[in-house]
Amino acid sequence: MDNLIVVQALHNNVGHSMVAAPILQDCRVMLREFGKAVVEHCI
Repeated sequence: MDNLIVVQALHNNVGHSMVAAPILQDCRVMLREFGKAVVEHCI
């Protein structure tokens, strides 16, 4: 999975049907605990 897809899935709150859905959910939970976080894709 490309990093851009992960960033877009986190930003758009999608990815529930992806194989990596549990990992994405863990990332969302951890990011919420930070209070404010910026997730971006650099090329």
